[in-house]
Amino acid sequence: SKLHDTPGVHLHHRVTSRLPPDDIAALAVRRPLRGIAAPSSDRLEASLAAGMRGRQLKDEAGWSVFWGAFLRVDIVCAPPCMRLVFYGPESVALSALDTADAGAHYAAGAGVTLTPPLTRGAVDGLGVFEEKRTVRVRVSPGERALDLAVSGLGWFSVVGATQSGLPGEAELVLWAPRAVELFARKPMPVPWHGFLDSGADDWVELEEEEEESELSGKE
Repeated sequence: SKLHDTPGVHLHHRVTSRLPPDDIAALAVRRPLRGIAAPSSDRLEASLAAGMRGRQLKDEAGWSVFWGAFLRVDIVCAPPCMRLVFYGPESVALSALDTADAGAHYAAGAGVTLTPPLTRGAVDGLGVFEEKRTVRVRVSPGERALDLAVSGLGWFSVVGATQSGLPGEAELVLWAPRAVELFARKPMPVPWHGFLDSGADDWVELEEEEEESELSGKE
């Protein structure tokens, strides 16, 4: 495979092509990227804290993750081993809550608590926040399943934590501003040492094996 750098090329679907200068500066990557896991649901965190493992853990459902005001990931269903690991500017905050509250949370927080963008005007400049696609992929403990990239911002990996339940199929619904494209791909061939679990502040190790995934797109 080859990687081509195209400096100076304007691509309309990139986040940085739609933001004012202050927001672009906030997205500058100032140190080497490291994976940060999105918060797991309160139910799963309570089960893990209670010492539950493997077949004792129930599938995830009805949980949504926000990456600033650029991306929302609804977890329709997923095995308890699944983690969403994000790679991008540290200024883009991760937050999570019940899917039932996600719409109201975005409406009230975009450009205020869900940042960047840093202002409501910058959020409006990205276009209507809408459902983009549905992704289905099999997730197994200790393996990387799929990468999903937000054009001009970064990406997140769908991975399986080694001590958090059995394998299974995950279904994710992705939301983003109309002007921003999302791309699915096989996991990036980068050196892998695990990811930082945002709940426990521990590094989680994964195996090097990759597994084929199935993807269904939704316009």
